[in-house]
Amino acid sequence: MAREDTPLDQETFDRVLAEELAKGGDRRVAEGRARAAAVKAYRALHGEEAAAGAPSGGPASAASEQPAASAGAEPPAAPAAAPPPTAAQPPATAPAGVAAATATSRQAPGPTGNVPEPKKGAEEKHRLLALVPPEGIQRVEREQGDRINVWPHLLIEEFIAMLIVLAGITIFSTFVNAPLRELANPNLTPNPSKAPWYFVGLQEDLIYYDPWIAGVLLPGFIILGLMAIPYLDKNPKGNGYYTYAQRKYAWLFFFVGFLVLWIAPILIGTFLRGPNQAIFGPFEQWDPHKLPPIVSVDLADYFWINLLGKPKPVEWYLRELPGFLVVGAYFLVLPGILAKTIFKKLYQELGSVRFGVFAFLLISMVALPIKMLLRWTVNMKYFVSIPEAFFNI
Repeated sequence: MAREDTPLDQETFDRVLAEELAKGGDRRVAEGRARAAAVKAYRALHGEEAAAGAPSGGPASAASEQPAASAGAEPPAAPAAAPPPTAAQPPATAPAGVAAATATSRQAPGPTGNVPEPKKGAEEKHRLLALVPPEGIQRVEREQGDRINVWPHLLIEEFIAMLIVLAGITIFSTFVNAPLRELANPNLTPNPSKAPWYFVGLQEDLIYYDPWIAGVLLPGFIILGLMAIPYLDKNPKGNGYYTYAQRKYAWLFFFVGFLVLWIAPILIGTFLRGPNQAIFGPFEQWDPHKLPPIVSVDLADYFWINLLGKPKPVEWYLRELPGFLVVGAYFLVLPGILAKTIFKKLYQELGSVRFGVFAFLLISMVALPIKMLLRWTVNMKYFVSIPEAFFNI
């Protein structure tokens, strides 16, 4: 029996089709589900045999609707209309019950053993038949995202950046000689004695800080700061790249930490730090007889001697009290001022704890250029100097 001839309940078909279309599904899937529900409803009302023997929308045959009459009764008169073309007609002499059973039974032809061959001159075709549930034929539409191909968009930009960096290095190496010296001589100590270029930055920090700060705390802050960045910066915009418009604080954090704390001391220590650890200009001759400025002046000297005109107290806690106040205000009061003014929006996003860590790392980085400027301008060495305990800041 063809699919169109299958009997179904039209009211159920219309109702289920409307419900499925209201869900927003595909119309073919909705029609399939509505047809299945309508066929089940029809078979529940009229019986399995009547559904199998009657065409869609027509009445069932008399043999399947009415029970067989008794042997002595006359058979009912045959209907004027022709029998359904899909039901097999029994012989005229067969009883009514046998006719109904024969109408619903089907027998498949036996295997012949012949392999089907295409007709001569016809194109050979291969077909694959499979039973797929209605959900498997739904069309899945994927929205176009904000993505571009690696080639050519990304690789061309990286190749151009590589050419620009290569050209800059080539031009720089043409006019500036590499800081190579003669072979090491144990009988001759070079002046100045410098570390390899990748450690020149730490050696430059030793001029402004004590070894426990320049060699232990500052490198430790760098490692801790890199570890804390994923927890401090949770901005999902611009993930994987740095743009000033979308990631202002990440951009600031990176450039202050990398350029000011790492690259600048390397350049100063390599090109400007000359004999006797004195600072020379870019085109100044490195004279070993140049006297470096006196840089043993501390904050306590400026406060007690220059400002108040009194000798420094003997007790270290009174002598260094101005330095403790300045350092405490810098690390304890300044983060609160930043949270209320410049970084007010960032404070609301991060909260007090994360913003406190961020502010501590930021002002620790800024402390290095502040000390460098004070050393170059007013020859100040330490904010707090306690030689009795080998403690200097």
